[in-house]
Amino acid sequence: MLHIRSALTIQEYEVQMNGVGNCGQFTNAWTLPGVLIFDNLITISLCDPRWFNESSLEQATIIVHEGSHLALSTADLAYEWDPGYYNLIQFNRC
Repeated sequence: MLHIRSALTIQEYEVQMNGVGNCGQFTNAWTLPGVLIFDNLITISLCDPRWFNESSLEQATIIVHEGSHLALSTADLAYEWDPGYYNLIQFNRC
C-alpha cells in the first residue's frame, strides 16, 4: 500500500467522456501501468458518466486499484463481465 500511496501523490486526474481513450461502456477509470506522462506526472482518467455514478467508497476502491497499476505495474486478469472473473474470485478466497 505504501508504493500505491506514493504513486498517487505524484499523479493527476482527467475526466474523459465515454468513448474517449479507454473509457468504454463498462469502464470507471483507467491508467497506463507504470507510465509517467508529461512532466513526470501520472494521469488517471476518470470516465464520465460511470465514475460519477459510483459511491464514494467505490470511487476510493477504484483509485486504489488504478494506483496499483501505476505503482506495481499490475494488470487486470479479468473484468466483471468476463466469464472467468468469478472463477478468479473463488480461487482467491480458497
